[in-house]
Amino acid sequence: MRTAGLAGVPWMLAAMLCFASHDAIAKSLLETYPLAQLVLIGSATGLLAISPRLHRRGWRRTFVVPRPELHLLRAATIAADIALFYASVRLMPLAQCLTIYQAMPLIAAVMSIFVLRERLSPRLWLAILLGFFGVMLVIHPTGEGIAWPAVLALFGTTVYAVCNVLTRLLRGAGDLTLIGWQNATTVVCSAIAVPFFWQPMEWSDVAQAAALGLLTAAGALMLNRSIILSPASLILPFHYSIILWGMALGWLRWRDIPDGWMLAGAAVVVASGIIIARLAPRDA
Repeated sequence: MRTAGLAGVPWMLAAMLCFASHDAIAKSLLETYPLAQLVLIGSATGLLAISPRLHRRGWRRTFVVPRPELHLLRAATIAADIALFYASVRLMPLAQCLTIYQAMPLIAAVMSIFVLRERLSPRLWLAILLGFFGVMLVIHPTGEGIAWPAVLALFGTTVYAVCNVLTRLLRGAGDLTLIGWQNATTVVCSAIAVPFFWQPMEWSDVAQAAALGLLTAAGALMLNRSIILSPASLILPFHYSIILWGMALGWLRWRDIPDGWMLAGAAVVVASGIIIARLAPRDA
């Protein structure tokens, strides 16, 4: 029955709410605390949350793997992406930043030509160009060029795309290995930087920072559940609900109201992303 195929939709919507809530909390805390401090607390909490599963699987099996240099590179790009996202979302409306990040599939599709040796059809190229046009609508450059926060977001989106291409190269390693490597590396990177920036925190803020890791872990679990319950072609459009959640949370916390450029660009980016998902080459 078609109703059964929709079973994953609530899980996808809940996953996107978790991710958008994570971003809203991070943006709020960044008004007071340095980036490295929040990343350390959030990533350490996330690593602690998945530790029981890593222990049952075996720590050696998780971290002693073939091609460790690619795992390390992927984990480093994730750490860089987190830093760039936090830096950009701190300076711009939440929904605008989240929409720019939805350009990741566009950039990853172009990268796949060079890294994965994939061939893109003319229709796919048109969809990619359409998506970049939507991103430009969201950014809405002025006569003075693109605003600095938008440049950071675009750079972060590119790093995020690199991470996703590396994930495809390493997909045989399994989810726990990929998650374990990225959390452990983020903890180490932020721990090295945090002594230079640490600021005393209220316990309520420590709890919010810890929630960053828990929301990420919960969102990932719900996302995986949604993909298990529903066909990817059906569930994908609901992934873009993160933009709507970002608009709602941005209005509730900062009274941000998207302008016409932002709404038009978001619609174009979403349409392009759905087209690319349907036309992109499938893995063997």
